[in-house]
Amino acid sequence: MRQIIAAVTSLTMLALPAMAQQNLSPRIDSIVQQFMQNRQFSGTVLLAKGDQLLYHKAYGLADREKGIANQPTTNFNIASVGKTYTGALVSLLASHGKIDLQQRFRHYFPEFSSPNLPDNLTIHHLLTHTGGTNNYMEHPDFEAKRRNLKSINDAMPLVTSMPLSFQPGERYEYSNSGFVVLGKLIEKVTGLSYPEALQTYIFKPAGIRNSYLHYPATFNAPAEAVPYYVFSQKSLVNATEDEFPPFSDGGMQSNVADMWQFGKWLLKQPAAVTGPIWTQHVPAPHNYGYGWNVETRYDRMTVGHSGGGHGFSTDFRIVPVAGFIVVVMANNRTNVRDITKAMLDLVYTGTWKGPKPYTSSLLLDAIDRRGFAAVKEELALALQQGKAPGQRDWIGLIDALSQLKRQEDALALAQLAAAHLTKEGWPLNIAGDLYRQMGRKDLAKEYFQKALALEPNNTWTKAQLEKL
Repeated sequence: MRQIIAAVTSLTMLALPAMAQQNLSPRIDSIVQQFMQNRQFSGTVLLAKGDQLLYHKAYGLADREKGIANQPTTNFNIASVGKTYTGALVSLLASHGKIDLQQRFRHYFPEFSSPNLPDNLTIHHLLTHTGGTNNYMEHPDFEAKRRNLKSINDAMPLVTSMPLSFQPGERYEYSNSGFVVLGKLIEKVTGLSYPEALQTYIFKPAGIRNSYLHYPATFNAPAEAVPYYVFSQKSLVNATEDEFPPFSDGGMQSNVADMWQFGKWLLKQPAAVTGPIWTQHVPAPHNYGYGWNVETRYDRMTVGHSGGGHGFSTDFRIVPVAGFIVVVMANNRTNVRDITKAMLDLVYTGTWKGPKPYTSSLLLDAIDRRGFAAVKEELALALQQGKAPGQRDWIGLIDALSQLKRQEDALALAQLAAAHLTKEGWPLNIAGDLYRQMGRKDLAKEYFQKALALEPNNTWTKAQLEKL
């Protein structure tokens, strides 16, 4: 009887979304159009249920300078969504007996003697961001060496020379370095480069045909989208010169159709492969498995990952019990998770919550219309009255002005925030970084030291001081 009740309940749960799937296309288009109108999206969207494609459409421009539109087949940098591939590949190799997920890293690499990859560091730690392995992109030499990083071997010296943030197992802290180390492990046990291993073990079996890792990227629209830091009604800045090299921590060029293929392939894998990656090893608020976020939505397990690069934003979600796959890719800096959520809300509830315009975008438009001085004066008054925008909005506006080469205006806002928000380190960090970009190292150092006094454990601030 229990089995019959469970089966009926399961069928009922699976049937519920089908009611909301009626007339999906115009409703999803309405969702995305509203994000477009707010300048919160330019890219491609896909919704599928297993092998059934429910929605697939491109929006906005792949190249704003040339006026070339995004296509459904356009490739985007998926950034940290690439960690889902690394987690899946490690788990697949573990199911083949090539990797022990609880084994120490040193078991596979006795030659690594760096104290920053300690003896008690395990594969489990690396997969769950609990290894303390820091972030090689914050290495003082990263920017100078970035364009010469062609392989994982090139990146490993930066990884091994970054000090541990904490001892393995002590806590969760997102680590790109840990996933570079996992790429090195994949190369060791397969005898292939990381891109070759992806091609052999996942791309070919899954039917993924147009995804790749190469550096520097070419950004030839419409095959590849050009990334944009910011675009307003009057201005734009692309990020092609600042893209990071792609490794096992992220940076793959892919498209929504290939990600759909990846999702379908995963849904057909045995529990020996998907069980480890889709188990919540790190509880809320981090909700992390092995290279995947694992959480409960709509009373169902939902798995996936988001990623953001210089001018790119991606979100990838799977609802395993129902087979839903959602992929959203953008060539602007935005929170595409809001679009994913709106689409899944529509599927499961028949309703969704509309987007709110980004305050930073509204302020940038106001600066275009009325001038910087007037907007700065209004922000100063808002700070005095305790009604100022939140940290994210401040940072978004300051970053946009900086990318538009208006460093003096960006610095003025950072200093304004620092003068009023005296217990927070982020305005000081931003001011320090702007001074560094302007070549004023003495003032950069001064502001970073002030920020570190407020937040002594901020590894990013420490790294900036080391660079100086």
